[in-house]
Amino acid sequence: MQLIHVKDRQRWRQAFERALEFGTSIDLDYSIVRPSGELRYVSGKGQVEFDRDGHVVRLFGTVLDMTERVRAEADRDRFFSMSLDPLGILDFEGQFKRCNPAWEDRLGYSESEMVGRSIRDFLASGDQQTSNTILAQLRSGEPIVGWETRCQTKSGEYRWFSWNAAPIVAEKTIYAIARDISERKAAEVTLRQSEQKYRLLAQQEELINRITQQIRNSLDLDTILQTAVTAVRELLRVDRCNFFWYVPPDVSPSSNILDLANSSNLDHGDDHSADMSQALSQGYFELIAEAKYETASSRLGHYPIDDTTKPLADYVLNLKGLRIDDCETFDDNPELRSLLETFGHRSVLLLPFKIESGEIGTLSCTSDREAHHWEARDLAILSAVCDRLSIAISQAALYQNPATPNAAPAPVARI
Repeated sequence: MQLIHVKDRQRWRQAFERALEFGTSIDLDYSIVRPSGELRYVSGKGQVEFDRDGHVVRLFGTVLDMTERVRAEADRDRFFSMSLDPLGILDFEGQFKRCNPAWEDRLGYSESEMVGRSIRDFLASGDQQTSNTILAQLRSGEPIVGWETRCQTKSGEYRWFSWNAAPIVAEKTIYAIARDISERKAAEVTLRQSEQKYRLLAQQEELINRITQQIRNSLDLDTILQTAVTAVRELLRVDRCNFFWYVPPDVSPSSNILDLANSSNLDHGDDHSADMSQALSQGYFELIAEAKYETASSRLGHYPIDDTTKPLADYVLNLKGLRIDDCETFDDNPELRSLLETFGHRSVLLLPFKIESGEIGTLSCTSDREAHHWEARDLAILSAVCDRLSIAISQAALYQNPATPNAAPAPVARI
C-alpha cells in the first residue's frame, strides 16, 4: 500500500474493499512510487479467492508496468494540444471527433463547439462541393496533401487553410492537419496586383513610346492619330477609341460634306441637311480617327453642335473630362445620357485638350456592348497620350505651315 501514489490510494482501497465485500474483480490503472523515488504507471488486475465459508483465502492477480505507454500517450496528447497548427480527428462523414485548441485561435470556435459538427459547416460555400470529392478520396484509403480551402470564422470572416489528411480505413477515421495560409494568400494577391500594375505600366510606356516614335518618324497627322486610337483601344480593351476636333463657327471642314445629316449618324430632321451654312455657323465636331471592333459601324464624320450635341459640347469646350461607367445608372445629365445612348454607348471616358495654337481635340474611349468600370490608370493613359498628341499635332502644323513673322497659325482642323 505504501508504494501506491498518494493520489491513487483512495481509489485502490475502494476497489479492494468492493472485491472483498462482493467478490468483484479488480481492474485499475494507478501509479506507484518506487523506493528510489521513481514514478511508475501500472495496470493491476486481481481476484479475491474465498473458501466454502466465505472467508478470504487469498488475493491473486497481475501488475503490468504501463509507464512507457502512458508517457507516450502523454507526449501525444501534449503534442496534439500544444500544436500551433489546427489538428483534427474526423469520421468518414467529415464530422469532428476531436480537435485541438488551435482551432479556437484561428476560427474562434471551442472544441465543444466543433466536435460533432461536419467540416462542411465551416467551409466557404464555394468550397463545400470540393469537400465531397476529398472525403471520397480519403474513404478510399488515399491521403490528401495541400488541399487549399477557405473556412469561415465565428465572426464571419474567411481564412485560408492548406489541409494534409490521412485515413485509417479499418477504423473509419481521418487524421488531419490544417495550416493557416491566409497571410500567404494575401501576399500572393498583393504580388499579382503588383505584377499587373507594373505590366500595365510597361504597356502604357510602350504605347507612349510608340506614339513618340511616330512623331519622330512621321509628320503625317492621320498616321499619328490612327496609331494612337488603335493602340489605346487595344491597351484598355474597349469597343471604340476615337479622336475628334472641335471646329469653331465659320471654319470650313477638312473634307467635302455631301450630306451632313447622313454623315452625322444622328437624326436631326430634314431641315438640318438642307442648310450647310447654318451648320458651319454653329460649329461642329469632326471625328477623323477611330479604332473599333470588327462589326461596329463607322462614326467618322461631322456632327453639328445643336440642342442635341450641346451637352457634350459643354464638356469639350470647357476642357472637362467625362467618365461614365454605366449610362443606365447615369442620372446627372439626362440630355447627355440620351445623346450617348443614341450613339449606342454604354460607358464613356473622354478627355479634351487644347494644343498650342488653340484648337481643341478630344480623345474618347467607349464600351458599347457592356458596362466598363474605368480605373485611375485608364485616365492616366489617356492623359499621357493626349500630351504626346498635342506635341505631335503642333509639330505637324509647323511642318505643313512654316512659321513666318507676324503670321497667324493655320487652323489644325484643316491639316
